[in-house]
Amino acid sequence: MTNALFGPAPIHKAEALAKAIIATVEKLTTAVRRLVRQTGFEMNYGIEDGG
Repeated sequence: MTNALFGPAPIHKAEALAKAIIATVEKLTTAVRRLVRQTGFEMNYGIEDGG
């Protein structure tokens, strides 16, 4: 993919950054889920019930 103003470099950097962010979120999510299972701790911020 190419950006008409700046060429392909910014697009590749943005794709790499997006992949790094996704990988980090996945790692953190896995770690939190493991911690919740180990401790039995649950975080409920009212998301499920809409408030």
